[in-house]
Amino acid sequence: MTHASTLITPTAKSCLLGDQAAACFFHLASGESRSRNYRFARGNEYGYYYEPRIRKWITFDNRMGTFYVEICDTDREAEQLLTDGNGLLAA
Repeated sequence: MTHASTLITPTAKSCLLGDQAAACFFHLASGESRSRNYRFARGNEYGYYYEPRIRKWITFDNRMGTFYVEICDTDREAEQLLTDGNGLLAA
C-alpha cells in the first residue's frame, strides 16, 4: 500500500502536494467571502494528497475554473489524472 511518505515528485513546480494540497482543496471546496467565486481568485491550482480516513488519494484540478475532484487508490493514479500524453502535468 502506498502512503503519504512515498509521494512521487511531479514534473511541474506548481502542483500542490500533501498538506499544501489539502489546505488548498478545502479552501476551494468552502469558497471565498461567503460565495463560491474561487474560479476567479484561484484559477491555477491543482494537486493531490493522501486522506488517511478513507485510505485514498484526493486529486483536484481547478486550472479550467471547474474544480474537478477525483478519488484515487494510489499516488501514481492521482498523478496520472493530472498528466497529459507527453508526461507533463496537463494544463
